[in-house]
Amino acid sequence: MKEKEHDERKSLLLNRFQWSEKWRRPFDEKWLRWYKAFRGAVPKLPKGEEDRSNLHIPYTYSTVDTVRSKLLTAIFATRPYISYVPVGENDVGNAENMQTLVDSQLEKSDVLVKMYNLITDMLIYGGCPFETGWKYETKTRKSKQPRQVLGFLLGYSEVEQEVPVWDDPDFNPFMIDDFFPDPDGTDIDNGVWAIRRRLITEKELRAQEKLGIYKIRDFDELRAAIDDISKGKQDRLAAIGASHHQADIGDVGSRRFEVLEMWEDGRDSWVSTLINRKEIVRDGDNPFWHGKKPFGFAKFDPLNGEFFGVSLVEIIEYLQAELNTTRNQRIDATSIAINRMYKVLKTAGIEPADLVSRPNGIVWLDRMDDIQELDFTPPPVEAFQEEDIIKKDIQEATSTYAEARGAQSEGKRTATENAIRERSSSLRFEVKSMLFESFGLKRLGMFYDQLNQQFIDDVKRVRVQTDSGYEWRPIGPEDIAGSYDYKPSGTAIEPTLDAANHRSNMMALYDKFAQDPEIKTRELKKRVFDAFGIKDSENLLKSEQEIMQEQQQALAEAQAMQGGGGVGTVVPGQIA
Repeated sequence: MKEKEHDERKSLLLNRFQWSEKWRRPFDEKWLRWYKAFRGAVPKLPKGEEDRSNLHIPYTYSTVDTVRSKLLTAIFATRPYISYVPVGENDVGNAENMQTLVDSQLEKSDVLVKMYNLITDMLIYGGCPFETGWKYETKTRKSKQPRQVLGFLLGYSEVEQEVPVWDDPDFNPFMIDDFFPDPDGTDIDNGVWAIRRRLITEKELRAQEKLGIYKIRDFDELRAAIDDISKGKQDRLAAIGASHHQADIGDVGSRRFEVLEMWEDGRDSWVSTLINRKEIVRDGDNPFWHGKKPFGFAKFDPLNGEFFGVSLVEIIEYLQAELNTTRNQRIDATSIAINRMYKVLKTAGIEPADLVSRPNGIVWLDRMDDIQELDFTPPPVEAFQEEDIIKKDIQEATSTYAEARGAQSEGKRTATENAIRERSSSLRFEVKSMLFESFGLKRLGMFYDQLNQQFIDDVKRVRVQTDSGYEWRPIGPEDIAGSYDYKPSGTAIEPTLDAANHRSNMMALYDKFAQDPEIKTRELKKRVFDAFGIKDSENLLKSEQEIMQEQQQALAEAQAMQGGGGVGTVVPGQIA
């Protein structure tokens, strides 16, 4: 790249980064507040008031944990995690291969742990970005090989061999502080560009240079501008008193290079990488066939026309502050009522030590009014009820009622009232689950599909669990080629009471009509699966072609048993 072109690209990238950073600044302040509410950080009390109560009631964490657990359980209750639906009739067989392959790859990448972190950030900040790409990693593996001479074993030799340990797609959620989207965009695809910031070690930087991805002109200049601090992470840790800034410590050998990676659509899908805001080390075409920015952004509660969504913590932020204040006021009032104070005449000659409670203690007085106890009224009963009202407000706002938290419901309600409330709560959770599937899993399924079709150039043996154990299915490039739609296979969130009645009714309906010749048995089975919240019923039911093959095989076996003499007629539909 020529010097003038290099400087122009560098200037463009920095200008966009600074614009997004400035536009994002009000969100940074909110994200820090919400993080502190989740972690339970409280401000330090002023000097002279250190003896006051300064508690944080972990109701924000409890609420986030309830929603997180319910979403994670609903979305990942069923395997495969993502179903691949063929677009054309020629894609049917390959869709199943792609589905098996992707499910194995997601399991390999610890999808549950990554999604746990992603959902946590999404609930705290309103959204969480994630990136995808193809990961290739090798490892030196040692093994022992037999040494033989003329068929005699003389011992074993230690052999080192470089073997691939990862040659698959991968995805990683990352901190929202490190994502800088186009302020004019309303989502990733709608924006012209997006910038991802990361910190890498010198070893990682050298590895990218060795692979030819980065072309570094002046490494000494990059090293001189090194910065080991991620400001977003540093601010968050400092807010809870856990800063790891090493300003007064020498080099510990783990300093990082800042990488600003800009993906844009304006130049026929382009990517530029800037190191330490000094040198452009990559500037070229998007290496992926899908031609998209390799990012997703899961939103908890999207707003029309806005990039960032509404946070769960944002909804209850001030209610949490009110809860803290109410509890601390009550504790302070109780402490004052318990720790009695007295008014004493200056001429009474009573020392402060005389007023300290002790067994068989006596305070000598000349007059009974020399000393009098100050009367402090303890907190009224209404003070305890106020906290219950605040918690109820939080539950109403987030649909995390006592039953959803695993606690006993407050008050007395009829079974009908419980069913109505539970159904309403489940509907709200189910909508959030569908939004997450749309923003997160469907996009992830698309990236894995496209990356597999691009980078798999040899047969992979995929482990598949069967009724008898495991088998290794060979899958090559021709076995996954095709066009697919993506459907997450999570279980629908159903209310316990209402669902139990519905399932019982569906089972009774099936028992009654399963043998009725006027009823389509296959469709009836789908309704039963739906009642149990199973979305991928097509993966459980045999296809018409499979049923026909089994019937033909059974017919052939029956004829063989009869000696082929045609004694009697066997109807395929009557074979179990």
